[in-house]
Amino acid sequence: MKMKKYVIICFAAMLGIWTACNDEFLEKKPIVLQTEAAFVNYQNFLTYNWRFYNIFLSADFVQTLAQNARDFNGAGDILACWLTSAMDDDQDVSRRDRSITVPSTGGGWTFSDIRMVNIMDRNIDGSQMSPEDKAHWRSVCYFFFCYKYMELISRFGDVPWVNHVLKDDGSDDDIIYGPQQPRKVVADSVLKRLQWAEKHIKEKGDGPNTINKACVLTLISRFGLFEGTWRKYHNLGDYAEYLSESARASEALMAMYPTISDNFDELVVFPETGGKSLIDRPGIILCMKYETATDLGTFAGREERAVNTRLAMHRATADMYLVKSNGLPLTNPANAARPDIDMYDEFRDRDPRLLMTVCPPYSQRVRVNYSTTATFPFPDFTPASYNHTYERTGLDNQEFVKLLPTILTNPSSKRLPVFQQLGSQMIWSIPNFPTSPVAQFRSKPGYICWKNYALWDAVVSVNGNNMSDADKPIFFIEEILLNYAEAKWELGQFDQTIADKTINRLRKRTTVKMPEMKVAEIDATFDPSNPADKVTPGRDITVDPVLWEIRRERMVELMGLGFGFSDIRRWKKGPWFYDRPIIGAKIDKSYYKTVNAQGVTQTATPAWVNNLPIVNKDFSPIAAGQTRGYIKRFDDMSKEDKGWDDAFYLFPIPKDELNLNPNLKQNPGWDKY
Repeated sequence: MKMKKYVIICFAAMLGIWTACNDEFLEKKPIVLQTEAAFVNYQNFLTYNWRFYNIFLSADFVQTLAQNARDFNGAGDILACWLTSAMDDDQDVSRRDRSITVPSTGGGWTFSDIRMVNIMDRNIDGSQMSPEDKAHWRSVCYFFFCYKYMELISRFGDVPWVNHVLKDDGSDDDIIYGPQQPRKVVADSVLKRLQWAEKHIKEKGDGPNTINKACVLTLISRFGLFEGTWRKYHNLGDYAEYLSESARASEALMAMYPTISDNFDELVVFPETGGKSLIDRPGIILCMKYETATDLGTFAGREERAVNTRLAMHRATADMYLVKSNGLPLTNPANAARPDIDMYDEFRDRDPRLLMTVCPPYSQRVRVNYSTTATFPFPDFTPASYNHTYERTGLDNQEFVKLLPTILTNPSSKRLPVFQQLGSQMIWSIPNFPTSPVAQFRSKPGYICWKNYALWDAVVSVNGNNMSDADKPIFFIEEILLNYAEAKWELGQFDQTIADKTINRLRKRTTVKMPEMKVAEIDATFDPSNPADKVTPGRDITVDPVLWEIRRERMVELMGLGFGFSDIRRWKKGPWFYDRPIIGAKIDKSYYKTVNAQGVTQTATPAWVNNLPIVNKDFSPIAAGQTRGYIKRFDDMSKEDKGWDDAFYLFPIPKDELNLNPNLKQNPGWDKY
């Protein structure tokens, strides 16, 4: 049995001499650990440091690997209204209908990670390590300290600055019960710590897949872009240094990782064969390793393939993907003649990244018997016992079944038809709505995300939990290329040369093969504005045409990885993404037919199809007798005086914190919630 060197280690289970830290140390005076004499040599610090890696699974982060235990999903993209829930438990609804409330506790206002790091940092100088080793471990401390503070700044703006272990003798009451520090002061301090860590951390860290210089540079790249654009678009000033540092760090990383993988899909489902794992994929800086054989798995694959599926897309986001043959937006006049009857038309000749993010349409007439060793084309066909099929004249229902193997040549990657979580149940068709006969892999808007789906990554039952073991990325060069492109534009330095170094490298990959970005051809007519179309309005005319395309590329490349809510807030574009109808795929009810037990198509449209709520693009009801329209997802909040509220740019400080510390100030606009 092969074993992995895990990034995430439960330190408390390894070593029982440490007392657990107070999770909410700003809510009460902290209890100082009494066992710090154990910080002596390099190995002591190495062992203690493993607990820090749990931060990458923390649900206190908008863009994170974690959401509900060891899950991996695009929670930040749901909050951005880039994605939506496949079922009813949608995280964007409470903000869209303004039913969100200020929590009593939690909400990301947690400092336990900061305290753990400060404990280690406090003990570095008194250890027996060399000056070089002391500097390395301080750099590791700074990395995790800054990783957490980046999130605190992103969520809350002004926050307390806690750069040492707080004492319970009253000497630190000015921090424990004091006001927040200005955002700029805290952000500058974070950047300085990262710059120091860059110069002093070991180039290769403490072995493969550990915090090293490249990880520090990644934080500078990410934080510099976030804080720089936030300060620019929220009119706070003093943003140039952050953007310049983002560009500098990104450029350094591009030199360190000159190769990017040709396979877009394998960023999330890298096939673990021949002793290789995701860390061996070109451009992976840090990743989360999973191994179900030792009960360390992810629920990501299960939640895409189970009855209660999680992530879906909606029409407005799907329309952001360019047309493959000409590299132009759907709104460009060159694409005006494209047919638009159903998902087949919609997905045809589109950026392949759409097909690898959202399951393409198909309809099966016969059942496929699946096994964990099956490869495409699947063997052992058997007659259908009961289902429906899609009978559109002149349509090849297997169009995308045939197309995927030409894009993803590995036979164990994404293939159609799809199978539910444990492999035994084939899904007869996509779209697969909740009211249709097959319960698994379903989606109310019709679109279902399958970013974590691969045939090789079978979901297995481990101690009663259905999990899979595909490694997941934490830091990777594709994000860095996009950071660099955007930072250079914001600095007034983006041109064709930069486009070729970044966006066009992503487009040239074997699995993508999109036309290159030609900067000189992008003007106001490239994606013309059509405000009358609320779902596909074209470019926001307040955004430069080239910048709009840079942002589009970021959305398409990182979709499903959780960057969305951070992005729309730093761009100050909440209303653009929230205040529009959220509808699903376009369908024609008349094309759905019942199939009997012998697999023979009947003339009647199934009752569950007739019950599907469909509307026009503006949410108006379809005309009497009409069968074609868009799946209704949610009510149109923009027509109900709801939707985006500028309070949402920041998160609220929990009520209990305000009660315990009257010097804290609630973020603007949250008093009414």
